[in-house]
Amino acid sequence: MSFNWAEIDGACTVISSNESEDWCVNAGQQIYHRSHGGPWAHIPGAAVYIDVAKDGSCWCVNAGQQIWRWNGASWDLMPGAAVTVGVGSANDVWVTNAAHEIYHCHGDGNWTKMDGAATQISVGKDGTVVCVNSGQQIYKRKSKDEPWEHLPGAAVQASCYDHNTFAVVNAADEIYSWREGAWVKEPGACTHISVGANTFEHVTCANRAHKIYRHGHHQ
Repeated sequence: MSFNWAEIDGACTVISSNESEDWCVNAGQQIYHRSHGGPWAHIPGAAVYIDVAKDGSCWCVNAGQQIWRWNGASWDLMPGAAVTVGVGSANDVWVTNAAHEIYHCHGDGNWTKMDGAATQISVGKDGTVVCVNSGQQIYKRKSKDEPWEHLPGAAVQASCYDHNTFAVVNAADEIYSWREGAWVKEPGACTHISVGANTFEHVTCANRAHKIYRHGHHQ
């Protein structure tokens, strides 16, 4: 089934979702959170990138490339520097830095440099990692212990829920979902997408005008 987008209130540049909640940052670097069906609530802090896992673990990166972890009430500053972050679970966190290096930690901020290079990275609940590099190439690995696999196509941002549920957007704002081993072009246009549930049951995206759209059963 193709994505069936419905606009929701708010404005953001980066959005991240799971089955029950959405996090977003707007052009003013403000952070917002909502439970599905509820209103947006402003969260103290500032960020340019944010990601939430299926288990609710949320990390963000600010304009100074500082890395922050949400503790349920406030942000904890973590070691290291990054420009994007991908959270698979509380114990599976990946970042990319300004030099396009990739690092992994078990949620404690004790980073291990990984092979490869990427400009943006996303991690699924099962440890699947999808990333894009500066050449807009798309790579996937089954876990931190598996090798990178080069996928066809070109993209500037990717979002992964698990090994067979992920999507990308390309430089033309086109949306593609990975279905049965091939990319399928979806309707709509966005600059950032988040796949928040199995079989694409909850997908959110932000477009170039910072409008937010939702696909799926949840409000």
